[in-house]
Amino acid sequence: MAKIRNEVRINASPADVWKIVRDYGNVHAWSPLVRETKVEGKVRHCTLAEGAPAPGGVLHEEVLLVDDRTLRLEYSVVGAPFHVAFHGAAIEVFPNDGGSLVVWTTNVEPDELAAGFSPGFDASLAGLKRAAER
Repeated sequence: MAKIRNEVRINASPADVWKIVRDYGNVHAWSPLVRETKVEGKVRHCTLAEGAPAPGGVLHEEVLLVDDRTLRLEYSVVGAPFHVAFHGAAIEVFPNDGGSLVVWTTNVEPDELAAGFSPGFDASLAGLKRAAER
């Protein structure tokens, strides 16, 4: 199983960054890889944008945890337009030098997916940084 870790420092308070992250039905507002998001219960359906793997395809992600105390969001891909044997991810927001550190960790199988996923997480974190620093 491949383990991926991406992070970004953001010049905004953890509370302000968390407000954006915890709104899991609005990920398309900050991730350049998601064109549209729909939520049904605990499942988030993300239509992939140009530049994402399988543009126009839909990722189905089950949101497992939204913890306002620890500022942690956990989710798992439960359906994708490409083969995913296992996927588990967490986005966490930490205080960092008057701003925030956001860490996105992912475990994924097959391992080959890591090479494509990691740059996408970097692009999404850059989008989160732009959104939070406005």
